Amino acid sequence: MSVDIVGNANGWWQVAPLWWFLLADYADHVAPNVARKCRRWYTSELDGLDEDHAQELAAGLQRSIDDCSIDRYARQLFAALRSEKDFSCLVEYDGGEFYPRPDERQFVDQFVGEVQRFVGFLLSSKGFQII
Repeated sequence: MSVDIVGNANGWWQVAPLWWFLLADYADHVAPNVARKCRRWYTSELDGLDEDHAQELAAGLQRSIDDCSIDRYARQLFAALRSEKDFSCLVEYDGGEFYPRPDERQFVDQFVGEVQRFVGFLLSSKGFQII
């Protein structure tokens, strides 16, 4: 299962629902004024960002990678997720296999990787819609 995001210029971009929700929350953390231009990050209601806002969000996310503030955020997020009663939110599905992601460094690296992937999409998308 994935969340489908359609770029105005570059087509489909798929991401696992857990990562999409974490990306949406992080976008709101890093660039709340831009992220709030998309009112429905968590539903498939054709909401999204136009080209200018997508570029602005990409710049904010990239700054957080460049200044390493993303690392601190991801470590705190990992601790919060891990402390939840149901640790299944840190289980990933990959090609028919479920495997745990209980290691903090692995989680942080994957979180940063997903944000980098999202930045690349935003820079080439000319805006997007969540479908």
